[in-house]
Amino acid sequence: MRDLAQLAAQRIFPPPPTPGADPAVGFVSHAWRFSEALSQGKVLAPAKNLETMSRVIFNDYVDATLAAVFVCVVLATVIYGVIDIRKALGNVKSTAVEIGGAAMAGAGR
Repeated sequence: MRDLAQLAAQRIFPPPPTPGADPAVGFVSHAWRFSEALSQGKVLAPAKNLETMSRVIFNDYVDATLAAVFVCVVLATVIYGVIDIRKALGNVKSTAVEIGGAAMAGAGR
């Protein structure tokens, strides 16, 4: 779980400047690199013109936002799953709710 969070953080946010770290790993650092080139009037591959450069920058920020939202969804799912498991294990009565055969027979009508 910790490795997944670390990979997501590296993909969303730029890594700290450390020896051997690739500064172009994250969406935001990629957008920064393209923004810097755009402000100097340069066109970086795969963009063909300045308009495409702007689109790449916008898409990088959209990708970073969506990745952060999905990380939050996964974390919320795991947290609420653990909470419900602890509640179920702490309850002496069975927490499973099953529908009996008679109820299933009546549902087909």
